[in-house]
Amino acid sequence: MAVVIILAGGRGKRMKAPLPKVLMPLAGQSLLESVVRSAHKIKPKQIVLVGSHDVFAHPLWQDLQKQWVQTVPECSSCLQNNPGGTGHAVQTAFSYIRPFLEADEQKIVLCHGDMPLIQAETLQALAESPADFTVSGVRLKNPEASTFGRIEVNSAGAPIRIFETRDATEEQKKVSLANAAFYAVSRACLEACLFELTSQNAAQELYFTDLLVLAVQKGFSTCLLEVDADEATGFDTLEDLQTFPVQTFLRKKMMQRGVLFQDPASVMLSIDTEIGAGTTVAPFNVLGPSVQLGAKVTLEPFCVLDHCVIKDGCVVGPFAHIKAQSCVESQAVIGNFVEIKKSNVGEKTKVKHLSYIGDASLGPRVNVGAGTVVCNYDGIHKHPTVIESGVQVGANSTLVAPLTIAEAAFVGAGSVITENVPTETLALGRARQVHKLEWVRKRREKIRTKKEME
Repeated sequence: MAVVIILAGGRGKRMKAPLPKVLMPLAGQSLLESVVRSAHKIKPKQIVLVGSHDVFAHPLWQDLQKQWVQTVPECSSCLQNNPGGTGHAVQTAFSYIRPFLEADEQKIVLCHGDMPLIQAETLQALAESPADFTVSGVRLKNPEASTFGRIEVNSAGAPIRIFETRDATEEQKKVSLANAAFYAVSRACLEACLFELTSQNAAQELYFTDLLVLAVQKGFSTCLLEVDADEATGFDTLEDLQTFPVQTFLRKKMMQRGVLFQDPASVMLSIDTEIGAGTTVAPFNVLGPSVQLGAKVTLEPFCVLDHCVIKDGCVVGPFAHIKAQSCVESQAVIGNFVEIKKSNVGEKTKVKHLSYIGDASLGPRVNVGAGTVVCNYDGIHKHPTVIESGVQVGANSTLVAPLTIAEAAFVGAGSVITENVPTETLALGRARQVHKLEWVRKRREKIRTKKEME
Protein backbone atom coordinates (compact mmCIF):
# COMPACT_ATOMS: atom_id res chain seq x y z
CA MET A 1 0.00 0.00 0.00
CA ALA A 2 1.25 3.45 -0.93
CA VAL A 3 1.76 6.43 1.33
CA VAL A 4 0.57 9.80 0.02
CA ILE A 5 2.16 13.17 0.80
CA ILE A 6 0.12 16.27 -0.06
CA LEU A 7 1.95 19.60 -0.08
CA ALA A 8 -0.42 22.20 1.36
CA GLY A 9 1.92 24.91 2.56
CA GLY A 10 1.96 27.35 -0.35
CA ARG A 11 1.31 30.89 0.85
CA GLY A 12 -0.56 31.90 -2.30
CA LYS A 13 0.48 35.55 -2.14
CA ARG A 14 -0.67 36.17 -5.72
CA MET A 15 -4.12 34.86 -4.84
CA LYS A 16 -4.81 37.96 -2.68
CA ALA A 17 -7.66 36.08 -1.07
CA PRO A 18 -9.07 36.05 2.48
CA LEU A 19 -8.31 32.32 2.80
CA PRO A 20 -5.11 30.30 2.49
CA LYS A 21 -4.81 29.16 -1.10
CA VAL A 22 -5.50 25.46 -0.53
CA LEU A 23 -8.71 26.31 1.37
CA MET A 24 -10.19 28.36 -1.47
CA PRO A 25 -13.40 26.80 -2.87
CA LEU A 26 -13.87 25.33 -6.34
CA ALA A 27 -17.12 23.64 -7.41
CA GLY A 28 -18.37 22.97 -3.91
CA GLN A 29 -15.16 21.97 -2.13
CA SER A 30 -11.88 23.51 -1.09
CA LEU A 31 -8.93 22.74 -3.36
CA LEU A 32 -7.36 20.64 -0.60
CA GLU A 33 -10.52 18.61 0.05
CA SER A 34 -10.64 17.55 -3.57
CA VAL A 35 -7.04 16.30 -3.52
CA VAL A 36 -7.58 14.43 -0.24
CA ARG A 37 -10.75 12.82 -1.64
CA SER A 38 -8.87 11.52 -4.69
CA ALA A 39 -6.01 10.25 -2.51
CA HIS A 40 -8.45 8.48 -0.17
CA LYS A 41 -9.95 6.55 -3.10
CA ILE A 42 -6.70 4.66 -3.74
CA LYS A 43 -6.82 3.30 -0.16
CA PRO A 44 -3.33 4.39 0.92
CA LYS A 45 -1.71 3.29 4.14
CA GLN A 46 -1.38 6.90 5.21
CA ILE A 47 -2.00 10.43 3.90
CA VAL A 48 0.24 13.14 5.32
CA LEU A 49 -0.54 16.81 4.70
CA VAL A 50 2.41 19.19 4.96
CA GLY A 51 1.21 22.70 5.70
CA SER A 52 1.98 26.06 7.20
CA HIS A 53 0.69 27.68 10.37
CA ASP A 54 -1.60 29.91 8.25
CA VAL A 55 -3.42 26.82 6.98
CA PHE A 56 -3.53 24.78 10.18
CA ALA A 57 -4.70 27.69 12.36
CA HIS A 58 -7.64 28.51 10.10
CA PRO A 59 -11.15 27.52 11.32
CA LEU A 60 -11.96 25.89 7.96
CA TRP A 61 -8.97 23.59 8.36
CA GLN A 62 -10.07 22.67 11.87
CA ASP A 63 -13.55 21.82 10.59
CA LEU A 64 -12.00 19.61 7.91
CA GLN A 65 -9.90 17.79 10.49
CA LYS A 66 -13.02 16.96 12.50
CA GLN A 67 -14.74 15.58 9.39
CA TRP A 68 -11.74 13.53 8.33
CA VAL A 69 -11.56 11.75 11.69
CA GLN A 70 -14.61 9.83 10.45
CA THR A 71 -14.34 9.96 6.67
CA VAL A 72 -10.56 9.88 6.05
CA PRO A 73 -9.11 8.28 9.20
CA GLU A 74 -5.74 7.62 7.54
CA CYS A 75 -5.14 11.38 7.12
CA SER A 76 -2.67 13.21 9.38
CA SER A 77 -0.78 16.49 9.18
CA CYS A 78 2.63 17.93 9.91
CA LEU A 79 3.70 21.55 10.26
CA GLN A 80 6.42 22.92 7.99
CA ASN A 81 8.18 25.63 9.99
CA ASN A 82 10.13 28.16 7.92
CA PRO A 83 9.14 26.70 4.52
CA GLY A 84 12.15 26.11 2.29
CA GLY A 85 10.71 24.60 -0.88
CA THR A 86 9.06 21.35 -1.95
CA GLY A 87 12.13 19.29 -1.05
CA HIS A 88 12.13 20.71 2.47
CA ALA A 89 8.41 19.94 2.77
CA VAL A 90 9.01 16.27 1.93
CA GLN A 91 11.94 16.16 4.36
CA THR A 92 9.55 17.51 7.01
CA ALA A 93 7.03 14.78 6.23
CA PHE A 94 9.58 11.98 6.16
CA SER A 95 9.63 11.32 9.90
CA TYR A 96 5.83 11.12 9.83
CA ILE A 97 5.67 8.58 7.02
CA ARG A 98 8.64 6.44 8.10
CA PRO A 99 6.55 4.21 10.46
CA PHE A 100 4.33 3.33 7.48
CA LEU A 101 7.16 2.37 5.13
CA GLU A 102 8.01 -1.32 4.94
CA ALA A 103 9.34 -2.81 1.70
CA ASP A 104 12.03 -1.02 -0.32
CA GLU A 105 9.75 -0.94 -3.36
CA GLN A 106 6.81 0.58 -1.44
CA LYS A 107 5.72 3.82 -3.11
CA ILE A 108 5.42 7.33 -1.75
CA VAL A 109 3.04 9.34 -3.94
CA LEU A 110 3.52 13.11 -3.89
CA CYS A 111 0.93 15.67 -5.02
CA HIS A 112 -0.03 19.29 -4.41
CA GLY A 113 -2.97 20.56 -2.39
CA ASP A 114 -3.76 23.34 -4.87
CA MET A 115 -4.24 21.03 -7.87
CA PRO A 116 -7.78 19.74 -7.25
CA LEU A 117 -8.49 18.06 -10.59
CA ILE A 118 -6.11 15.16 -10.02
CA GLN A 119 -8.03 11.90 -10.48
CA ALA A 120 -7.79 8.83 -8.28
CA GLU A 121 -6.98 6.77 -11.38
CA THR A 122 -3.85 8.85 -11.95
CA LEU A 123 -2.71 8.49 -8.35
CA GLN A 124 -3.34 4.73 -8.58
CA ALA A 125 -1.25 4.50 -11.75
CA LEU A 126 1.60 6.32 -9.99
CA ALA A 127 1.36 4.03 -6.97
CA GLU A 128 1.47 0.93 -9.19
CA SER A 129 4.36 2.09 -11.38
CA PRO A 130 7.25 -0.41 -11.34
CA ALA A 131 9.92 2.32 -11.55
CA ASP A 132 11.73 3.76 -8.54
CA PHE A 133 10.88 7.32 -9.60
CA THR A 134 7.81 8.05 -11.73
CA VAL A 135 7.24 11.56 -13.06
CA SER A 136 3.88 12.72 -14.45
CA GLY A 137 3.99 14.86 -17.58
CA VAL A 138 1.79 16.75 -20.02
CA ARG A 139 2.37 17.75 -23.64
CA LEU A 140 2.24 21.51 -24.16
CA LYS A 141 0.72 23.01 -27.30
CA ASN A 142 2.46 26.34 -26.71
CA PRO A 143 5.58 25.59 -24.62
CA GLU A 144 7.09 29.06 -24.56
CA ALA A 145 3.96 30.54 -22.95
CA SER A 146 3.82 27.98 -20.14
CA THR A 147 5.10 28.36 -16.58
CA PHE A 148 5.37 24.59 -16.09
CA GLY A 149 8.77 23.05 -15.41
CA ARG A 150 10.19 20.93 -18.24
CA ILE A 151 11.18 17.26 -18.28
CA GLU A 152 14.33 16.07 -20.00
CA VAL A 153 14.29 12.43 -21.09
CA ASN A 154 16.98 10.05 -22.32
CA SER A 155 17.02 8.17 -25.62
CA ALA A 156 14.70 5.55 -24.13
CA GLY A 157 12.15 8.19 -23.09
CA ALA A 158 12.88 7.88 -19.37
CA PRO A 159 13.03 11.14 -17.35
CA ILE A 160 16.51 12.18 -16.26
CA ARG A 161 16.04 15.80 -15.18
CA ILE A 162 13.39 18.43 -14.42
CA PHE A 163 14.06 22.13 -15.04
CA GLU A 164 12.02 24.57 -12.97
CA THR A 165 10.84 27.47 -15.14
CA ARG A 166 12.77 30.13 -13.28
CA ASP A 167 16.00 28.15 -13.74
CA ALA A 168 15.42 27.04 -17.35
CA THR A 169 17.24 28.50 -20.33
CA GLU A 170 15.32 29.91 -23.29
CA GLU A 171 16.13 26.72 -25.22
CA GLN A 172 14.87 24.51 -22.40
CA LYS A 173 11.61 26.48 -22.26
CA LYS A 174 10.90 25.33 -25.82
CA VAL A 175 10.65 21.70 -24.65
CA SER A 176 7.02 20.57 -24.99
CA LEU A 177 7.09 17.89 -22.27
CA ALA A 178 6.10 19.64 -19.04
CA ASN A 179 6.15 18.49 -15.44
CA ALA A 180 2.62 17.84 -14.13
CA ALA A 181 4.01 17.80 -10.56
CA PHE A 182 2.70 14.42 -9.38
CA TYR A 183 5.31 11.82 -8.49
CA ALA A 184 5.81 8.35 -7.09
CA VAL A 185 9.09 7.38 -5.44
CA SER A 186 10.10 4.05 -3.95
CA ARG A 187 11.11 3.94 -0.31
CA ALA A 188 14.65 2.92 -1.24
CA CYS A 189 15.04 5.82 -3.68
CA LEU A 190 13.61 8.40 -1.29
CA GLU A 191 15.79 7.32 1.61
CA ALA A 192 18.91 7.32 -0.58
CA CYS A 193 18.39 10.77 -2.13
CA LEU A 194 16.07 12.98 -0.08
CA PHE A 195 18.59 14.42 2.33
CA GLU A 196 21.20 15.06 -0.36
CA LEU A 197 19.15 17.86 -1.93
CA THR A 198 20.82 21.28 -2.11
CA SER A 199 19.49 24.81 -2.61
CA GLN A 200 21.75 25.81 -5.51
CA ASN A 201 19.02 27.41 -7.63
CA ALA A 202 17.43 30.79 -8.31
CA ALA A 203 14.98 30.49 -5.40
CA GLN A 204 17.62 29.17 -2.97
CA GLU A 205 15.17 26.48 -1.94
CA LEU A 206 15.24 22.70 -1.85
CA TYR A 207 13.45 21.49 -4.99
CA PHE A 208 11.93 18.03 -4.78
CA THR A 209 12.38 17.83 -8.55
CA ASP A 210 16.19 17.76 -8.07
CA LEU A 211 15.72 14.33 -6.52
CA LEU A 212 15.32 12.97 -10.06
CA VAL A 213 18.93 13.78 -10.97
CA LEU A 214 20.18 12.15 -7.77
CA ALA A 215 18.05 9.07 -8.45
CA VAL A 216 19.50 8.69 -11.95
CA GLN A 217 23.04 9.13 -10.65
CA LYS A 218 22.48 6.39 -8.07
CA GLY A 219 21.12 3.96 -10.65
CA PHE A 220 17.44 4.00 -9.72
CA SER A 221 14.94 3.36 -12.53
CA THR A 222 12.67 6.16 -13.78
CA CYS A 223 9.62 6.38 -16.01
CA LEU A 224 7.16 8.91 -17.40
CA LEU A 225 3.39 8.85 -16.90
CA GLU A 226 1.58 11.20 -19.28
CA VAL A 227 -1.63 12.66 -17.82
CA ASP A 228 -4.54 14.83 -18.95
CA ALA A 229 -3.48 18.48 -19.01
CA ASP A 230 -6.56 19.50 -17.00
CA GLU A 231 -5.41 17.35 -14.09
CA ALA A 232 -2.21 19.36 -13.90
CA THR A 233 -4.08 22.65 -13.53
CA GLY A 234 -3.01 24.79 -10.60
CA PHE A 235 -4.34 28.17 -9.52
CA ASP A 236 -2.13 31.13 -8.68
CA THR A 237 -4.65 33.99 -8.79
CA LEU A 238 -8.34 34.55 -8.11
CA GLU A 239 -8.78 35.13 -11.82
CA ASP A 240 -7.29 31.69 -12.55
CA LEU A 241 -9.68 30.13 -10.07
CA GLN A 242 -12.82 31.90 -11.24
CA THR A 243 -12.28 31.66 -14.99
CA PHE A 244 -11.17 28.03 -15.24
CA PRO A 245 -13.96 26.04 -16.98
CA VAL A 246 -14.31 23.51 -14.19
CA GLN A 247 -17.93 22.72 -15.08
CA THR A 248 -16.88 21.75 -18.60
CA PHE A 249 -14.24 19.45 -17.12
CA LEU A 250 -16.73 17.82 -14.74
CA ARG A 251 -19.44 17.33 -17.37
CA LYS A 252 -16.94 15.84 -19.79
CA LYS A 253 -15.86 13.34 -17.15
CA MET A 254 -19.50 12.31 -16.60
CA MET A 255 -20.20 12.02 -20.33
CA GLN A 256 -17.25 9.65 -20.64
CA ARG A 257 -18.96 7.48 -18.02
CA GLY A 258 -22.23 7.28 -19.96
CA VAL A 259 -24.25 10.19 -18.55
CA LEU A 260 -26.62 12.04 -20.91
CA PHE A 261 -26.99 15.81 -20.40
CA GLN A 262 -29.84 17.24 -22.46
CA ASP A 263 -28.33 20.74 -22.18
CA PRO A 264 -24.87 20.39 -20.61
CA ALA A 265 -24.17 24.11 -20.21
CA SER A 266 -27.23 24.60 -17.97
CA VAL A 267 -26.27 21.94 -15.40
CA MET A 268 -24.04 22.73 -12.42
CA LEU A 269 -22.02 19.94 -10.80
CA SER A 270 -19.78 19.75 -7.75
CA ILE A 271 -16.28 18.41 -7.91
CA ASP A 272 -17.31 15.31 -5.92
CA THR A 273 -20.50 14.58 -7.87
CA GLU A 274 -20.94 10.91 -8.81
CA ILE A 275 -23.39 9.88 -11.54
CA GLY A 276 -24.00 6.34 -12.81
CA ALA A 277 -24.12 5.21 -16.42
CA GLY A 278 -27.38 5.62 -18.30
CA THR A 279 -28.60 8.53 -16.18
CA THR A 280 -30.36 11.40 -17.95
CA VAL A 281 -29.98 14.94 -16.60
CA ALA A 282 -32.43 17.53 -17.93
CA PRO A 283 -31.61 21.25 -18.16
CA PHE A 284 -31.23 23.65 -15.23
CA ASN A 285 -30.25 21.28 -12.44
CA VAL A 286 -27.88 22.13 -9.59
CA LEU A 287 -25.97 19.29 -7.92
CA GLY A 288 -24.26 20.58 -4.79
CA PRO A 289 -21.64 18.86 -2.64
CA SER A 290 -21.81 15.14 -1.83
CA VAL A 291 -24.40 14.04 -4.39
CA GLN A 292 -24.46 10.50 -5.76
CA LEU A 293 -26.84 9.52 -8.55
CA GLY A 294 -27.10 5.85 -9.43
CA ALA A 295 -27.49 4.26 -12.85
CA LYS A 296 -30.47 5.02 -15.13
CA VAL A 297 -31.77 7.84 -12.96
CA THR A 298 -33.95 10.50 -14.60
CA LEU A 299 -33.40 14.00 -13.23
CA GLU A 300 -36.08 16.36 -14.53
CA PRO A 301 -35.50 20.14 -14.83
CA PHE A 302 -34.94 22.65 -12.02
CA CYS A 303 -33.91 20.31 -9.20
CA VAL A 304 -31.52 21.25 -6.40
CA LEU A 305 -29.65 18.37 -4.76
CA ASP A 306 -26.98 18.35 -2.08
CA HIS A 307 -25.64 15.80 0.41
CA CYS A 308 -27.89 13.02 -0.84
CA VAL A 309 -27.89 9.63 -2.53
CA ILE A 310 -30.34 8.80 -5.33
CA LYS A 311 -30.17 5.13 -6.24
CA ASP A 312 -30.68 3.28 -9.53
CA GLY A 313 -33.76 3.88 -11.64
CA CYS A 314 -35.26 6.78 -9.67
CA VAL A 315 -37.18 9.65 -11.23
CA VAL A 316 -36.67 13.04 -9.57
CA GLY A 317 -38.36 16.36 -10.33
CA PRO A 318 -39.08 18.71 -11.84
CA PHE A 319 -38.55 21.34 -9.13
CA ALA A 320 -37.50 18.89 -6.40
CA HIS A 321 -35.15 19.70 -3.53
CA ILE A 322 -33.34 16.81 -1.81
CA LYS A 323 -30.75 17.53 0.87
CA ALA A 324 -29.13 16.86 4.24
CA GLN A 325 -28.01 13.22 4.12
CA SER A 326 -31.19 11.99 2.46
CA CYS A 327 -31.27 8.67 0.63
CA VAL A 328 -33.78 7.72 -2.06
CA GLU A 329 -33.82 3.99 -2.77
CA SER A 330 -34.06 2.44 -6.22
CA GLN A 331 -37.05 3.08 -8.52
CA ALA A 332 -38.59 5.65 -6.21
CA VAL A 333 -40.31 8.73 -7.63
CA ILE A 334 -39.84 12.21 -6.16
CA GLY A 335 -42.08 14.58 -8.09
CA ASN A 336 -42.57 18.28 -8.64
CA PHE A 337 -42.31 20.74 -5.76
CA VAL A 338 -41.26 18.09 -3.24
CA GLU A 339 -38.63 18.72 -0.56
CA ILE A 340 -36.86 15.80 1.12
CA LYS A 341 -34.67 16.64 4.11
CA LYS A 342 -32.65 14.21 6.26
CA SER A 343 -34.91 11.33 5.26
CA ASN A 344 -34.80 7.84 3.76
CA VAL A 345 -37.28 7.06 0.99
CA GLY A 346 -37.84 3.37 0.32
CA GLU A 347 -37.72 1.37 -2.89
CA LYS A 348 -40.57 2.08 -5.35
CA THR A 349 -42.04 4.69 -3.00
CA LYS A 350 -43.77 7.69 -4.60
CA VAL A 351 -43.88 11.26 -3.31
CA LYS A 352 -45.10 12.95 -6.44
CA HIS A 353 -46.58 16.37 -5.68
CA LEU A 354 -46.21 19.38 -3.39
CA SER A 355 -44.95 17.63 -0.26
CA TYR A 356 -42.41 18.12 2.54
CA ILE A 357 -40.72 15.05 4.04
CA GLY A 358 -38.32 15.86 6.90
CA ASP A 359 -36.56 13.63 9.46
CA ALA A 360 -38.57 10.69 8.19
CA SER A 361 -38.10 7.08 7.16
CA LEU A 362 -40.41 5.81 4.44
CA GLY A 363 -40.47 2.10 3.69
CA PRO A 364 -40.86 0.48 0.27
CA ARG A 365 -43.97 0.92 -1.90
CA VAL A 366 -45.35 3.85 0.11
CA ASN A 367 -47.57 6.34 -1.73
CA VAL A 368 -47.67 9.89 -0.39
CA GLY A 369 -50.53 12.00 -1.73
CA ALA A 370 -50.25 15.56 -2.97
CA GLY A 371 -49.84 18.29 -0.36
CA THR A 372 -48.66 16.01 2.45
CA VAL A 373 -46.52 17.69 5.10
CA VAL A 374 -44.44 16.00 7.79
CA CYS A 375 -44.41 18.35 10.80
CA ASN A 376 -41.07 17.46 12.38
CA TYR A 377 -40.24 20.55 14.47
CA ASP A 378 -41.86 21.56 17.77
CA GLY A 379 -39.98 24.83 18.07
CA ILE A 380 -37.11 23.28 20.03
CA HIS A 381 -36.42 19.76 18.75
CA LYS A 382 -36.77 17.81 15.51
CA HIS A 383 -38.77 14.58 15.82
CA PRO A 384 -38.80 11.45 13.61
CA THR A 385 -41.60 10.01 11.52
CA VAL A 386 -41.66 6.35 10.44
CA ILE A 387 -43.92 5.28 7.58
CA GLU A 388 -43.70 1.53 7.04
CA SER A 389 -44.01 -0.43 3.82
CA GLY A 390 -47.17 -0.27 1.73
CA VAL A 391 -48.69 2.73 3.52
CA GLN A 392 -51.06 4.97 1.54
CA VAL A 393 -51.20 8.61 2.66
CA GLY A 394 -54.10 10.62 1.25
CA ALA A 395 -53.71 14.07 -0.23
CA ASN A 396 -53.42 17.17 1.94
CA SER A 397 -52.48 15.18 5.05
CA THR A 398 -50.48 16.57 7.97
CA LEU A 399 -48.32 14.09 9.88
CA VAL A 400 -47.27 15.45 13.28
CA ALA A 401 -44.07 13.86 14.61
CA PRO A 402 -43.06 11.84 16.54
CA LEU A 403 -45.19 9.37 14.67
CA THR A 404 -45.24 5.81 13.32
CA ILE A 405 -47.65 4.67 10.63
CA ALA A 406 -47.46 0.88 10.55
CA GLU A 407 -47.35 -1.41 7.54
CA ALA A 408 -50.18 -1.25 4.96
CA ALA A 409 -52.13 1.41 6.86
CA PHE A 410 -54.21 4.07 5.09
CA VAL A 411 -54.43 7.75 6.00
CA GLY A 412 -57.55 9.46 4.73
CA ALA A 413 -57.18 12.62 2.66
CA GLY A 414 -57.12 15.88 4.61
CA SER A 415 -56.23 14.20 7.91
CA VAL A 416 -54.13 15.61 10.72
CA ILE A 417 -52.45 12.55 12.25
CA THR A 418 -51.01 12.98 15.75
CA GLU A 419 -51.06 9.40 17.06
CA ASN A 420 -49.43 6.17 15.86
CA VAL A 421 -51.46 4.21 13.32
CA PRO A 422 -51.59 0.38 13.64
CA THR A 423 -51.05 -2.09 10.78
CA GLU A 424 -53.73 -2.21 8.05
CA THR A 425 -55.75 0.52 9.76
CA LEU A 426 -57.58 3.45 8.16
CA ALA A 427 -56.77 6.64 10.07
CA LEU A 428 -59.00 9.70 9.76
CA GLY A 429 -58.20 12.94 11.53
CA ARG A 430 -60.67 15.48 10.16
CA ALA A 431 -64.10 16.92 10.90
CA ARG A 432 -67.07 15.01 9.51
CA GLN A 433 -68.61 16.54 6.39
CA VAL A 434 -71.93 18.33 7.05
CA HIS A 435 -74.66 19.01 4.44
CA LYS A 436 -77.08 21.92 5.08
CA LEU A 437 -79.89 21.38 2.62
CA GLU A 438 -81.26 24.40 0.72
CA TRP A 439 -78.76 26.66 2.54
CA VAL A 440 -77.84 28.48 -0.67
CA ARG A 441 -81.48 29.32 -1.52
CA LYS A 442 -82.24 30.51 1.99
CA ARG A 443 -79.10 32.67 2.06
CA ARG A 444 -79.97 34.21 -1.29
CA GLU A 445 -83.51 35.08 -0.11
CA LYS A 446 -82.16 36.55 3.11
CA ILE A 447 -79.76 38.82 1.22
CA ARG A 448 -82.52 39.90 -1.19
CA THR A 449 -84.86 40.79 1.69
CA LYS A 450 -82.13 42.80 3.40
CA LYS A 451 -81.46 44.81 0.24
CA GLU A 452 -85.21 45.55 -0.22
CA MET A 453 -85.41 46.90 3.33
CA GLU A 454 -82.55 49.28 2.62
